[in-house]
This record gives sequence, structure tokens and C-alpha cells, in this order.
Amino acid sequence: MFSRCLQCQRSFTNRQNIPRIIYNSGVLKKLPRHLVTTLPENRFSTVVTEENADKKTNNTESEEPGKEEAQKRRARLVSVMIGSAVGFFGSSYVLYNQLTKNKAKAEGATHIEKENIEETKTEDDGEHGEDVLDERKKKKKKGFRARRVIEYENRIRQYSTPDKVFRYFASLKIVHPGEENEVFMTPEDFVRSLTPGKIQPEGHGLDEFEKFDPEKHKYKGYQSNEFDNENSVFMKMGDYGLVSFSDYIFLLTVLSLPPRMYEVAFQMFDLNGDGEVSPEEFEKVQNILFSTTATGSRHRDHSTTGSVLNYTINTGLKVYFFGENGEEKLTGQKFIEFQKKLQSEVMYLEFLSYDPENGRITERQFADMLLTYSNFHEKKKQQILKRVKKAFKDNPEGVTFQNYLNFFHFLRNISEAEVALSFHNAANKAIDPETFKRVARTIAGVTLDDHVIDIVYHMFDENGDGELSNKEFIAVMKNQLVRGLENPKDTGFTKLISAMWKCAKHVTYNMLHPNPKEPSM
Repeated sequence: MFSRCLQCQRSFTNRQNIPRIIYNSGVLKKLPRHLVTTLPENRFSTVVTEENADKKTNNTESEEPGKEEAQKRRARLVSVMIGSAVGFFGSSYVLYNQLTKNKAKAEGATHIEKENIEETKTEDDGEHGEDVLDERKKKKKKGFRARRVIEYENRIRQYSTPDKVFRYFASLKIVHPGEENEVFMTPEDFVRSLTPGKIQPEGHGLDEFEKFDPEKHKYKGYQSNEFDNENSVFMKMGDYGLVSFSDYIFLLTVLSLPPRMYEVAFQMFDLNGDGEVSPEEFEKVQNILFSTTATGSRHRDHSTTGSVLNYTINTGLKVYFFGENGEEKLTGQKFIEFQKKLQSEVMYLEFLSYDPENGRITERQFADMLLTYSNFHEKKKQQILKRVKKAFKDNPEGVTFQNYLNFFHFLRNISEAEVALSFHNAANKAIDPETFKRVARTIAGVTLDDHVIDIVYHMFDENGDGELSNKEFIAVMKNQLVRGLENPKDTGFTKLISAMWKCAKHVTYNMLHPNPKEPSM
């Protein structure tokens, strides 16, 4: 007991000789105090140091995976932030470019209009120079506002849903006492909704209609000098030739698809091989073809506005296609003839919109009709029209409706014409007017007027060598055939944002999961 106390006293007196790092370690505190002094100082410090080193090694090994994971996560976060910043500035740059281009287009159109006004002033110098100048100034003021309205309406035609286009260009609302009112288009409204650059009359716009009572209203129905009631497609749809929303969608589908697609569709649903379909089979054909068009992909029913698509065929058309009792069958050839009649009647209404004199429109107006659905910039379009006007200024002949109709029948075979013209290019043969006329006669069975061919060559012969610019001509005519109805119905910005979002989602997923499974987009 006494010796133990002496040992403790020695340990107490020698404690200051023990290195501080050893005394303060956790190992020293676990040892009995009387054992501490019995160990040699060097040996004790070596044991404790080795034990501490083992602990540090273990701690380091356990901390390394955590540090590496944290570093990886920080690197991924930085990558995501950089990707987001790049996407943000990239989209901002695209928007800036788009706005700059639109501004340049507007300035170009204004510049061209000023040039045209100056030319008109020069041409009209004479006795009534002052009166003409005053008139031009009035037109210029009116044209500025009209141009802005036309740009707005063109955006509605190109980017809006079918429901909104119908509600904007429809002009009549039929009042049914005690029932819901129905909105209708006149045939002129229908053509105006298709044709870029045709301004809506004053007092009409989105959800702005004239009330129409069939018994009291002055509107007596659609009147056509070229097409009587038996041949008019619009008059087959009802007593007044009016177009409901469902009829509007049906007519758009008919106009936007080539005849060949209808032939294939009728063959697919012709179960017994006789080339005919029943009313039920025709409704299936109609619904499937509608879903394949750009109009069909954009349509959404809106019960609040009354724009709800009725998938059953119009009663008047049903009688025309399948007879009074609905027992007849529709052949593909009869439907294609119906499509031809619809296109011809729409073309006639377009022709009338140019106010022809003595049954003829000017060469410039004909060129404008062909460029209606082109994707040219306004500046290039105006240059073409200016070239045509200058070429026929001294000897204008004009273009009749029959000449225009023959040319459109040639366009119905534009795919075959493209192949024939490409053969001439491959053989290094020039596509001169005679070759063009022979191709039209061979492919479409129509003889084109020489004057019409001359106008076409002045439009698409930029270098003046007497040869047709084949690719540009074909591209414009394909759009003309389907009236631009198959063009994309968005600005492209939505697709850009969607693509960026999918890309960011995919990259982020891969960064956060080193061994990922492909995420569902």
C-alpha cells in the first residue's frame, strides 16, 4: 500500500517529464496511473503514437470516400449551373436574332413601299400631278395601318389554332330563339381565312359577328356567277352556302391533302375491293386523314366558344355523297372530283378578290397569287413582283380565270412535273418555255397559255438567261397546291425550349447518377 502510494507520488512528481502529447491522449487516461510511471518514457510514447497513427489512417480512409463524393456532387452542380447559364444565354441570343430579323423585314418592307411610291410619282407626272400626289399620300397613311393589321392577321392564320382562326374570320351568327346561337363563315370568309394578305372587313374580328336571322336578314346566301347551285360545293353544304366549324375543318382537310392520299385511304378501307366505301367507313377515313394534317394536330375542342368538332359528315354533303337515303356508296374517284370542284371554287373566289377588269387580272396580280403561300421574305417577294410589272408594263394582256385554272390543274401533278424537270437537269438540258409547256401537256394533259408561261419565267428566272430556276419553282408551287396548310403552326421557340429542357434533364440525370438508366422523356 505504501509502495503503491510512493509510486503514485513518483508518477505525480515525474508527470511533467512525460511529453504533453502523451499525457493528453485518450490512451493515457484509460491506463491506471501507477502503470503510467512504470513504463519507460520512450516505449510508452511509441505505443501511444502508433495507436494514434492507426486511428488517423482509419479516419482518413473513411473520410476519403465522403470527400470524393462531395467533390463529385460539387462538380455536377457546377456543370448544371454552367449548362443552365449556356441555355439561358443561348435562348436569349436566338430571341434577339429573331427580333432583329423581324425589325429588318419591317424596315425592308417600308423601304420597298417608299420606292414604289416614288416610282408611281414619277410615272404619274402630268396635268394631275398634284391631285395624284395628294391621293398617294392618303393611300400611304391608310396603308401603314392596313399593313400592321395584315401582319397581325397573317400571324393568326399561321400560328393560331383552328378554333381561333374560325372565330376571327367568321362573320355571321345565326340566332335560334330559345336555343344556342351558331357561328358561321360565308364562302368569302373561308377564302379570306386561307389567304395571307387579305384584310378582314371593318367591324369584324375575334368573336365579332353580325346576327343573322334566315327569315329577316338581308343576306340571301352565297351567290356565284361562275358556279350555279348544282355545281357549287358551298351550296351543297346548306341552303345559304354557310360554313360551320365542323364544315370548316372538313374543308381544310380536303384542301390540304393530295389526291393520291385519298386514293390510298379509300383502298385501305375498301374491304370487299369494289372501290367504294359506306358512310361509316368514310367517317373513319375522314377522321384518320384529319389527324394526319397540321390542322388536325393543332385542334382542341372549346365548348365555351362553341367550337366543338362534330365528326359526323355534313347532312348536305352526306346526301351528295350517299344519296337521299344514305344507301349509295362513295368511290374514291367521285371524292377526288369533289376535291377538284372545291379547289376550283376557292380559286374563283380568290380571283374575284383582285377585282378583275373585263374578266382579267394583271400580270402582277397573277404573280402575287402564285407567291401567296411562298416562304419568301417580303423584300424578295416585292422584287419579283416589281420585275414582272416592269416586264409587261408596255404590253399588258392580263390573265383570265380559265388560264389560271389550267395552270392550277398542272400544279395538281407537281410531283410528277418535278421528276420530269429533274431529268432535264440531269441531262444538262435547259428548261426553256417550250420544254415547260411540253412537260405540262404530258404530265397534266393541259395546254398552258404562252403568256402565263412567260409570266412564270419572269418570276423564277433571276439571271435572265431564259431558263427556269427549277428547285425554287417547285418549292413555291408545292406550297401553293396545299395553300400553306401543311406549314408548321408554331414559331419554333416552343420546340427550342422543349429540346433544351429534355437535354438539361438528360444531362443532369446522368451527372447525379454515375450508372444511370435512360430516363423516360
